[in-house]
Amino acid sequence: MRTVAFVFARGGSKGIPRKNLRKVNGVPLVVWAVRAAQACPEVDTVVVSTDDREIAELSAGVGAEVPDLRPRELAGDETPELLAWVHAVSWFSDQNGNPEFDEFVSVPATSPLRQPSDITSCIQAYRAGGCDLVVTGSPSTHHPSFNMVQIGDDGLARLVAGSDTPMENFGRKDWRTTLVHPAATVGDAIRSLEGSHLQIILVASDDELVGTITDGDIRRGLLQGISLEDGLDGLIQTDPVVVAPDTSRIVAKRLMEEHRVHGIPVVEANRRVGGLHVWSDFSTVTRQETTGMFDVSCVAYVTSPRYVLETPSVMAGRVKLVEIPRSRTLDIDDEFDLEVAELLSRGGGNNEWL
Repeated sequence: MRTVAFVFARGGSKGIPRKNLRKVNGVPLVVWAVRAAQACPEVDTVVVSTDDREIAELSAGVGAEVPDLRPRELAGDETPELLAWVHAVSWFSDQNGNPEFDEFVSVPATSPLRQPSDITSCIQAYRAGGCDLVVTGSPSTHHPSFNMVQIGDDGLARLVAGSDTPMENFGRKDWRTTLVHPAATVGDAIRSLEGSHLQIILVASDDELVGTITDGDIRRGLLQGISLEDGLDGLIQTDPVVVAPDTSRIVAKRLMEEHRVHGIPVVEANRRVGGLHVWSDFSTVTRQETTGMFDVSCVAYVTSPRYVLETPSVMAGRVKLVEIPRSRTLDIDDEFDLEVAELLSRGGGNNEWL
């Protein structure tokens, strides 16, 4: 049994410049993550995946392996995390793409208050069986559908989820943000995924659908050795599931469930794209109820490298949650979070492992 822990630490960040190098209690965030993984007896190897040479040198200096720098196209603010995971797995795979280790552990650099025992708990939960992935979280104190609003172009606030969206709005979101031309490159496709915040993009020429590409298609291609400059041949699903403009939501949802896809293009009779159905179209909440609900945290993730390569999305499989005290789940997003982490890290916790 070989367990590899990966710390994913980009050089850039929207909220805090050079965030993963910022210090909490005198220690850079990336080092907190590396040392927590090193202090976990179940972990055999600790690896840092970064696009930044300074982070790479710092990580190697505290004993982490840094096989190579991550391509910048896989280190953007909106790059799907799963693409970085696949790239990391490829470092420890044979020439046929078969992983040469057994357990994949992600230890995000932005959760400095975790304890090594939290990582151990996740690994033990995974080894107990019955799941494909282990995540962490703490009990929710409020329902996001009743406490999160979005400001519209008219300046008015509306609930993000749980509202009664008119039927005619479904499948009619700005699908053009998902478009790429058949002559585009793999790098172009990744940037389109980042910009759309979805897990599927549409390949079209003059609005005529050619096919679809998912983040899973790109992950498999990267594992097989394609480069970011290569074309999309071999990645495009040329015969995707599609629906007509008058297809009901019930039928569209059932097709997505049956085919296990993230989105279904709305296609007119002449193959022209008219919209896109995605899972969020079908999200409805009827009660302000939080019993049994958890806020997922970034303390640790545990799975198999095979799941990383094959899953259509991180949470698509059987997922177990390990409950972590809220005081250890802080995820650093802004300067205020850094100040809170600084205070809590000096609050008498057990950091002898650091």
